[in-house]
Amino acid sequence: MELSIPYGYKDIYMSSDWNFFWNIEEFIIPIIALDFETDEIAININEGKMIHPIITPSYASIKNLKWNSSQPSIVNVSEDGVITSSSREGEAIITATTCDGTNISASIKVIVHEGAGISDVLAEGKLDIRVKNGKLIIRGKADADIVSIYNIQGQLLALTTKNEIELDKKGIYIIKVGSASKKVTI
Repeated sequence: MELSIPYGYKDIYMSSDWNFFWNIEEFIIPIIALDFETDEIAININEGKMIHPIITPSYASIKNLKWNSSQPSIVNVSEDGVITSSSREGEAIITATTCDGTNISASIKVIVHEGAGISDVLAEGKLDIRVKNGKLIIRGKADADIVSIYNIQGQLLALTTKNEIELDKKGIYIIKVGSASKKVTI
């Protein structure tokens, strides 16, 4: 008697004069390609982030990966692909290697620097956000537009409708007006 089991497994049950044994044939779908969406990413110091490799085919039988960092003192990587940067700036190559016997690998460059991952995005062309004499100057916004000011950790510091804002101390801030945002250093 032969039983078919889903996902490529075949289970054969045989009997002969009350002697039973199992014969299991296993069909494994190997990984044929491994890649990342980008060649490099930038993260802030003391930041953690999960990186997701693209496994082809997506229905491969064994998707476990072995992770390695070329500079673990700058960027460490866990068994499940979570990278954690140290308090030092620098670069590391993170490599993922298949565990299904194919030994296919892919790498991604991780750049660690303070303020990374925050880009200057201005969605509204007439909006001008700049720093002058230690003061934040915003031009091109409507009087009713709310200005949100965040610190580098993403904590909301202030909400205002003013066009000129004095900030208490030097640092890196994220300024958001409507759908526009900009990183500024004071």
